[in-house]
Amino acid sequence: MKEKEENGEKICEEIKREREKWEKEKLEEKTRKEEEGKKRREKEQRNCDEFIHRLKEEREDLQSKHEKEINKMKIVMEEMNREREKLMKKEKERMKMMMEEQQNQEKQRREEEFREREKYKREMKEQEEQMRDKMKRIKEMSKELETVKKENYIEIDRLMNRIENERRHHDERKRREEEFNEREERYKREMKEKEREIHELKTVMEKGQKNIIILLSADNNDQKTSNENTSSETIRKHHSNGKSLNVAHNIKNNWSKKIEGGDNEHLPMFKVNLNETWQSRDGFCRRRLFGKNNTKENKTIMMIGATGAGKTTLINSMINYILGVQWEDDFRFVLIDEGKQKSQAESQTSEITAYQINHMNGFRIPYSLTIVDTPGFGDTRGISQDQKITKQIQELFSAPGGIDCINAVCFVVQASLARLTHTQRYIFDSILSIFGKDIAQNIIVLVTFADGKTPPVLEAIKVSEVPCSTDESGEPLHFKFNNSAVFATNNKSADDEESDCENFDQMFWKLGFSSMKKFFTSLNTMKTQSLCLTQEVLKERQQLEVFLEGLQPQISAGLTKLGEIKKTRAALEQHKAEMDANKDFEYELEVTVPKQIENTTGNYLTNCQTCHFTCHDKCIYANDSDKYKCSAMKDGKCRVCPGKCVWNVHFNQKYKWDYVKEKRKETYQELKKRYEDAHGQVMSKEKIFEELEKEFHVVQGIVAKLIKGSQMSLERLQDIALKPNPLSTPDYIDLMIESEKQEAKPGFHDRIQSLMEVRKKAEIISKVSTGEVLSDDWKAYKTLLFPFLSSPVTPHHHLTDHQLQK
Repeated sequence: MKEKEENGEKICEEIKREREKWEKEKLEEKTRKEEEGKKRREKEQRNCDEFIHRLKEEREDLQSKHEKEINKMKIVMEEMNREREKLMKKEKERMKMMMEEQQNQEKQRREEEFREREKYKREMKEQEEQMRDKMKRIKEMSKELETVKKENYIEIDRLMNRIENERRHHDERKRREEEFNEREERYKREMKEKEREIHELKTVMEKGQKNIIILLSADNNDQKTSNENTSSETIRKHHSNGKSLNVAHNIKNNWSKKIEGGDNEHLPMFKVNLNETWQSRDGFCRRRLFGKNNTKENKTIMMIGATGAGKTTLINSMINYILGVQWEDDFRFVLIDEGKQKSQAESQTSEITAYQINHMNGFRIPYSLTIVDTPGFGDTRGISQDQKITKQIQELFSAPGGIDCINAVCFVVQASLARLTHTQRYIFDSILSIFGKDIAQNIIVLVTFADGKTPPVLEAIKVSEVPCSTDESGEPLHFKFNNSAVFATNNKSADDEESDCENFDQMFWKLGFSSMKKFFTSLNTMKTQSLCLTQEVLKERQQLEVFLEGLQPQISAGLTKLGEIKKTRAALEQHKAEMDANKDFEYELEVTVPKQIENTTGNYLTNCQTCHFTCHDKCIYANDSDKYKCSAMKDGKCRVCPGKCVWNVHFNQKYKWDYVKEKRKETYQELKKRYEDAHGQVMSKEKIFEELEKEFHVVQGIVAKLIKGSQMSLERLQDIALKPNPLSTPDYIDLMIESEKQEAKPGFHDRIQSLMEVRKKAEIISKVSTGEVLSDDWKAYKTLLFPFLSSPVTPHHHLTDHQLQK
C-alpha cells in the first residue's frame, strides 16, 4: 500500500516535471515567435518607409515638371491672347468701316429710290387721269353700242315675226310638205325591204339592226310631226338640192389637204384649210376661219364635256354633214386632226379653239356656223387642269375678238352613263357653274355612242337636276349620235359578208345624218343669247378667288397677333413681382414677318410695295401700267392688301411676299419703351394690354372687310350663276376624295393632294358664307384679355375706315 502511494507520488512528480517542461517549451516557443514577428514587422516597416520615400521623391519630380509645363502654357496663352486681341481689334475696325460704308450706300440708294418713286407717282397720277378720261369715253361708247344692239335685236324680232306670219299663210309650204311626206313613205318602204336583208346578217349584228330600224322608224314619225317653219323648210331644200356633191368635191380639191398615213378600214381623210384670225395673250385661245366672210347669219355653239365623251369625233362628223359629203364619196373631211392632237397633248397644254365655218353655196345648213371646241374636263391632270380650262373660257368670252354671244351650249355625254359617280357629277357641275342663269334654255344634250333605245344618261341628267332646255314631253332636249360609220370604208365588195357590213355602216351613216338634220333644224330656231351674265359669273368667281388668297394670310396674321397677346399676358403674369419692382425680364414670342420668295410658277404677280403684300399671284397682266385692270382692283384701289392702296403702287416682280412665323425674344422694358415711344407717355400694364387689344381689333376689322366683300361675291354668284361651284363645299370634296381612294386610278395620289388643298379654300368659303370666320378665336381672345382690363375696348365694327387703314 505504501509502495503504491510512493509510486503514485513519483508518477505525479514526473507528470508535474513533464508539465513544467512543456510549459517552459511553450513559453520559449511563444517568445521565439514574438521575436520573429517583431523582426518581420520591423523589416516590413523599413520596406514601406523606403517605398513611401521613393514615391515622395517621384511626386516631387512630377510636380516640378508640371509646374514648368504650366508656366510654359501660360506664356504661350498670353502670347496668343495678345495676338487675338490685336486681330479682333483690326477686324472690328474693318467691320466698322464696312458698316459705315454700307450705311452710306444704303442711305444714298433709299434717297435715290425715293426720288424715283416720287417721280413715278407723278407720272402714274397723270396716266391715271388720262386713263380715267379714256375709260369714261369707252363707257360712253359701250352704252351707245348697247343701244344699237338692242335696236338691232328689236328689228330682228320684228322681221322674224313677219316671216312667221308669212309662213303660216303660205300655200307653197303645204305642197312641199306633201311631197316631203311622199318621199318619207317611199323611204320607209325601202327600209322595210332592207330590213328583210338585215335578218340574214350574223347573230352578232342583229341587236344593232333592230335598234337602227326602231330609231329610223321613230325618225320618220318625228319628221311628220316636226315644227314646220321657214327655217326648217330652208334646211330641207338644202338637203334635197343637187349642189352638195359639187361643193364637197370643190372643197376637197381647193380648200383642203390630204392627211398622210391612213389604213384600209377608213377612207382617205382631208383636213380643211383654216386661217388663224385671233389668238389670246397667253396663246391658249384661238379663232380659226374656213372660207370667206359673208353676210349670212352666224350661229355659235360650244362643245363641252368630259374627257372621252367623243367631242372631237362629233365635230368632225358635223363638218362632213355641213360640207355635203355623201355616203358614196371616196373621201371624208376632218376639222380637227385627232392623231395630231393626241401627240401634242403629251407635251403641250390643251387649247380652246373657235372654228368659224363661213357659209358657201351647197352647204346643208343655210347659215354660217362657229364651233367652239373645249378641252375635256376631269382628265388625269386633275382639278388644276379644270381650273385652267375655266380661265381659258373666261379669256375667250371677255377678250376682244373672242366670243360675245352664243346659240347653244352642247353638253356632250356618253349614252351609257346610267348613274353619275361623284367624279362625273363634279364634271357636270363644274361645267354648268361657268354659265349664267340666262343660258339654261340654250343648253342641249348631245348623246354619243347611242343606239335605238332611250339613252340611260337622260335619267341620270334628270336625277342630277342638270338645268337645260326641254322638249314638249318634258324630257331634256337631246339628240342621239353614233359616229362609228362616218369614216368607215364604203368600197363595194363581192363578198357577201363584207357587203352586209357595208350595208350596216351605211345605215349608221343615214342614222347619224338624220340626227344631224334634226339638230341643225332645232339650232336654227334657238334664240341668240348674250354672254354678258356669264362673263359676270366668271369675273365674280375670279374676284372671289383673289379675295380668298388675300384673306388667308391676314387671318393667319390676326391669329398670330392673338398668340402674341396670350404669351405676353402669360409672361407678365409670371413676372408680376419683377414688374412691381420695376425689374426687367425676357420672354419669347411668335411673330409674323414678311419674306421675299422667288416666283418660280411662271405667273405674273401683283405686289403692293407699300404693304409688302402679294395681292394677286395669278394675274394676267405683266405690264405695271395695266395693273388697274387686275382682279384685285376696283375703282383704282386694291381691295386685298391691308392698306387698300392705289393701283399704281402695285408691281409685277420676280418675287412674291409670304408671311412666315418666327420666334423672337423680347424684354419687358423693350415692350414698354415701344408703346411709350409710340404714344409719348408712360404706359402702365393695363394700358399696354389696351393697346394690344386695339391692334388686334384693327387686324380683325381688315379681315371683316375682306369677309364682307367675299360674302357679297357669294351672294351675287347665287343670284346669277347657273350652278354653284362644286369645289366650294367641303362635304362634296370629301366625297370626291373617297371616290378617288376607292377607284385608285393612276395618279390618284396627286389628285387627292390637289383636292385636299382645294378643301382648305372651301372651308373658308363655307365659313365666310355663314359668318363664322374668326368667331371662335374672338371669343377666346375676349375671355383671355378682359380679366386684365378695367373696361371693354371699342369693338372692331366701330372703327372708322381711316383707323382701319392706319
